[in-house]
Amino acid sequence: MTAPPEYSTALGKVLTHPEVDRVVRGSGLFRKAGWTDTATSPLLTLSLSGLEFVDFGAAARLLLFLEGAARHGIKVHLHPPAANLRAGERRLLLGDTADLTATQMENQRRRIARAVVRRRRIRTFLGNTGFVRAARLPLLGGGLPRPLWEDDLSTLPDDLADLVGEETARDRANATVWFSEGTTAPPPAILPFEWLDPERAHTSRDWEAPYVRFLHDNDFIMSQRHAEEIVTTVLRELIENVRDHANADDQRESPSRCAALVGALTVSQADHASSRRTDGLYDVDVPLNTWLAGRSTPFVRIIVGDSGCGLQSTLERAYWRARERDGVRERRSHARASDIVLYSFRAGSSRHTGGGIRGTGLPAVRRFLRNYEGRVAVRTSDSKAGYWCPDAVTAPW
Repeated sequence: MTAPPEYSTALGKVLTHPEVDRVVRGSGLFRKAGWTDTATSPLLTLSLSGLEFVDFGAAARLLLFLEGAARHGIKVHLHPPAANLRAGERRLLLGDTADLTATQMENQRRRIARAVVRRRRIRTFLGNTGFVRAARLPLLGGGLPRPLWEDDLSTLPDDLADLVGEETARDRANATVWFSEGTTAPPPAILPFEWLDPERAHTSRDWEAPYVRFLHDNDFIMSQRHAEEIVTTVLRELIENVRDHANADDQRESPSRCAALVGALTVSQADHASSRRTDGLYDVDVPLNTWLAGRSTPFVRIIVGDSGCGLQSTLERAYWRARERDGVRERRSHARASDIVLYSFRAGSSRHTGGGIRGTGLPAVRRFLRNYEGRVAVRTSDSKAGYWCPDAVTAPW
């Protein structure tokens, strides 16, 4: 009997959308055509041990990758951000330092201490945002293997522990509410990631009340009625899409239906200025990032996602039918994901060809968010499809 194949990949210091793309491609388990090598129950080892920065949206995409892998029988071992020393740091501290002056050695130790503090802060953030709990995939069915967390239980040398304590005190003085520690409940600025069963969410609306409270209570100058409208018009529609499309169109022989991932985070201007990174952005990220940085009032980021086959697969045929109706005869072998994303917000966009009123949900979301000066960020099969910003993209409506 041959052992199942093993794959291994690691994140760098940052978890951004480009980094997620690199990890997904580098894992060797996912291609544009779908998951590969799943019949052999492969093992994927994914290391987050060096993480010092996490983007909320990229964290959601990583969770969706983990859920998609598990639904297709892939065993995943996760190594969280190192709370103490990584192997390379330990070798540096305990190795031959004869060529370093006392000042150089002290600088190295302080650099490592700061890295430890940043990783510990990210561990707190991943806990507060519900990433750790969500990564256990509580709704996964079919007897499939859940991801296994493998934490490093090593300790800090005493002399470095003092430096880490100094850096921790300095870091806490500048930390945002996202990194609050020592509480059993998440900070009020976070509504943690959770998985919703789309069928149950359709029949029971009990998941909606926390989002209404979150939007109404977090200084958005939003009335109860407006908060309810956002939840019932935007969130409900997006989760209904998971129910109607993601599972119905998932042709990859998964024994488990995909769930809807939801989560929310409030962001003040100071939070955004201190947390955003200007490196590693796609060109399509820039308009939205610029818009976020220019906001003078708090805003909220709400995530809804699933690991189904995506808008590109669902709507490509309908997109070409619409192009033909518009008098465009030229046809490429594959439509760009960005074009299909824009088409999905067009009134009447639907994969269905029968009678009845179809394709009204996402256009309603578009109109609603425009009224609230909001934005929609959509990522699908081609993750570089990027952001849909009404002020930055010329749309055909």
